[in-house]
Amino acid sequence: MIKNITVFTILLLITFGIIELASRVILPISPGVKKTDLDGNEIDISWNAENTTFIQTSPEWHLTSSNDELGNRIVPTANEAAEKILFLGDSFTYGLGVTDDGSIPNIVCKAAKLNCVNLGVPGSGMVVQKDKLTTYLETSQNENISTIYHLIMASTEQNFSGNDITDTNIELSTANSVSVEIAEDPVLLKVARWSSKNSNFVRIMRFYLGSWLRSVIFKSTDSGLSEQEIENFAQVMTQISQQAESQNINYVPLLVSPYSELANNTYLTTREQIQNQTSLEISLPDYSTTKAAASLFYPLDGHFNEAGAKFYGEFIIESYFSN
Repeated sequence: MIKNITVFTILLLITFGIIELASRVILPISPGVKKTDLDGNEIDISWNAENTTFIQTSPEWHLTSSNDELGNRIVPTANEAAEKILFLGDSFTYGLGVTDDGSIPNIVCKAAKLNCVNLGVPGSGMVVQKDKLTTYLETSQNENISTIYHLIMASTEQNFSGNDITDTNIELSTANSVSVEIAEDPVLLKVARWSSKNSNFVRIMRFYLGSWLRSVIFKSTDSGLSEQEIENFAQVMTQISQQAESQNINYVPLLVSPYSELANNTYLTTREQIQNQTSLEISLPDYSTTKAAASLFYPLDGHFNEAGAKFYGEFIIESYFSN
């Protein structure tokens, strides 16, 4: 019996090895997003590097990003109107996976015909976003800033990098301003991350089935965040709101949900749990109007594609600029 199990295990490993090697020859897929210069040479710079133009490249997109002298992604249709609006957030606000023209801030700015600024910081939580806003406001004291639209990528049901709640608590812990036990990643999620990083065959599966796989993994794992983590997050969001209010700027928090929450219908729970910790009203789109939510996201990467950015931008336009 033991001998049969050993033989079976060896054959299984050999089979997986052959599949992995074959996949790397037939359809090699690199892990993650890279930045290259305009000649295609990989470069190591911040997403918010000042006065830079570079290429975002991944298995799912290849496009140009341009940043201004303050390291903010350029909004091509911004004009010199007296009224200015700001967009605050992480990589969904910055626009990973979409062009300068296709970013949510530019979509809104084009329709509103206003002077707009994209303060998105990829990979950030609320602490970094608050610091980004503070720095900008300190350098623009004479500007007529009417509104801050804060796009918050958040989930209270899941613990993952890119979740603003998780990233905020990590930032707070790093700064030693809070002491909270960060929710442990479920084993299945750890295995999925390791496999995606090290296996080309797994990346192929995610390339074609990524959205569905996310919905299955996060539906079958207990990775919800603690009440303390949510409270910490809400407190920083409230601080940002108070900062805006102190300068007579309207603050509009907007929830951006990952596909897995849409598929499992848990995104309303996330809004409810955050709002239980703050007096702020958080807005979000009516996702019932889009029957194919998966079509809004890159399957492998998980960010909005052009259709997703357009969908969310139009939600902001219809909600706040339709009149």
